[in-house]
Formats: sequence, structure tokens, C-alpha cells
Amino acid sequence: MLRDLQKDLQHLSTLAFRRKTQIAPLLEKFHSLRDQIDRSGHADLIWNIYDCLLVALSLWPLDFEGLSSYLLNHLKSFSASSSGSSVLNQPLTSKHSKLKTSTDHGPLTADFLPSDLGLPSSLDIRHSSFAPILPLLNLIDPPPSTETQSIVASFEHDIESGRYEKMLKQAQKFDEHEKALLQNEQLAAEWAALKRLFNIKDFQNSRGVIRRRMSQERNLREAGWQFDPSDPRRLFHFHFDAFCYRWKLYGMEHDRPLLLKISVNPTPHGTMIVIPRHWSLDPRRDLDWTLINRLHRARGAKKQGPKMSAGRIQKLDQTKQVKALHAKARRLKLKGESLHEFICQAMRRDIRSDPSWWKRLLKTKN
Repeated sequence: MLRDLQKDLQHLSTLAFRRKTQIAPLLEKFHSLRDQIDRSGHADLIWNIYDCLLVALSLWPLDFEGLSSYLLNHLKSFSASSSGSSVLNQPLTSKHSKLKTSTDHGPLTADFLPSDLGLPSSLDIRHSSFAPILPLLNLIDPPPSTETQSIVASFEHDIESGRYEKMLKQAQKFDEHEKALLQNEQLAAEWAALKRLFNIKDFQNSRGVIRRRMSQERNLREAGWQFDPSDPRRLFHFHFDAFCYRWKLYGMEHDRPLLLKISVNPTPHGTMIVIPRHWSLDPRRDLDWTLINRLHRARGAKKQGPKMSAGRIQKLDQTKQVKALHAKARRLKLKGESLHEFICQAMRRDIRSDPSWWKRLLKTKN
């Protein structure tokens, strides 16, 4: 893949959430270390992280920014051996002796052998502070398709400004609730009391917005949610969360209450739809499911149903059988017609059939 710094920087400038400000220095450093990357023996894995930096933030399953910084800071420990494989000379430090991620096989540590990961057998990954990251790099898939990135990146500009109206068919419901809030004297009095207790400028962003702490999947809570009156910031957020819950807000912009609205947000793991508790939902009339489905299916969701699912399950079973039979036939050194007859007989298919049916199954990804 051709990676052009200027074109990639231009692409970053089209993304929401000021991604160019955050990511541009990392891209420049990648290019300045191009020679070290290409000599490292892991160029494809490292450049894959570069490509992930160019993806819309909503599609990030991991902190690619922090991972990139770590990678770039350790590239100088690489040197090319005479055989062309990577020799990692820097001793493994206790700070990086274990990766904080675990799998069904236990923690990903530097004790993994190259053969466990499909890495070159000449590479000893146990002697570098870079070592714990190699298993992680092997787990990271390439970025989503260009079409997926384009759809989500475009929608992120709406998320950034809080515009979800295009997904709604009946904006009047929101307008009714918002107008009532703006005229509510009790809300205004309680906000004024909070302003007397706390210097709210300490908590506003550059636009004067304060957001309540977010809800999360399965209503799990982030660190710092526990009540602690000794921490002034945490104490403010406790007050502010209670205020926002009472008035069904997601925050305040200066003195303007920001009423919760139906929101549709793509995440790396799925599409989150939040329906505020004050909203009387009429699914068919309230939401534009065509737009929502377009956004959701951009991540690769396929049409499903009883017949289609049964067919796919059958194909998965057939694929597994054919691949096992093909491997056995290769061990028996069967080729041509003998190979075709062996697979057909085992699968109870007519040997006069065209071999294209099992060849297609061989190419199917599990």
C-alpha cells in the first residue's frame, strides 16, 4: 500500500473531533522512521497501526494513538541481522514484562514463543521491551473498508455537533420538551445555586459546554463514579449528574439546558441507540430506519433470516469438511481426478459434478 504523508494529512483534516491536531505528529514520525520500520522484520504489522490512525474515531476499538507512540519510541531498538530478520537487542524491562490484555490461553507475555504467533522462527521476542506488543499487533485487524470508513466519518460530523435530527421523523416531540425546559423557573434557580457553589468555568470546554458523566454498556460505571466529597471535581460532577438526571439533560451550554435527544452512535462493537426516558417512542414514525440501517450495516452486517441463516450454517459445515478432506487428500498425494473423486465420495456428491463447488468452499474464509 502506498502511504503518502501529504494525502494522509489532508484526509485527517476531513475527520471530526479535530483528529488532525492529535494524529498528524504521529504520522510525520512514522514517515521519519520509515527505514527503521522497513528493517524491523514487522513492517506490515507496524504500518497496519499507521493505517488504523486514519480511521474515524468511532471505529477505534483500541487506543491506536497511545499504541503508536509506544511503537515509535521503541523502533530504535531494532537492527537488521545478516539474515534479514529482526534482532531485538534491548533487554525486557519489568515495566513492560507483561501485556495487560489476556486471552483464553492466559496473559500475553514475553514468554510467548514465535511459533505461537506465526512469527519468523529466527525472531526471539523475549529480549526486547517491544516484545509484549508483538502478540497484540498480530491481533489487530486491518482497517474497515473504505466505504465503511466514509459512511461513519461523515456521520461523525453530526455526532460532533449533536445533530441527530436526520435520524428523526418527528422533531416536534423534542421541540416541545426543550421549550418547556427553557421556560422552567425551578431549573434556572437550581442551576444558579450550582453556580454559587462551584466555579463552573473550571468544568466547561472551549464552547462553554459541561457534559454529565456518560452512561455505558450494561450501565457499567467508569472510574471516579464513586462518591468522594474530599475531591472537589468529583463532588461537582456528583451535583451535576443529579441535576442532569432530574431535568433529563446531557449537559449545559453556558446557561442553556441541553435536553437529551434520541441518539444513534456507531461504535467498534455495534450501534448504540439511546432513547431518553421522557420520549414516548413510536418506532415506525419517530425514526428513519433506512438511515440507521445504512449506518449500522456499514460495518458488514448482512441480511439475516431463518432460511438464510440455515443456509449459511450448512455452508460453514461443508467448508470445514471440504478443507479437512482436502488436507487429507494432499497427505495422500492425490491430485486431479483422484482428488476430485475422493472429495465427492466423502461428501456424497456425484463425481461427474464440476470441481468448482468444492474449490469455492476451499477459498471461503472461516
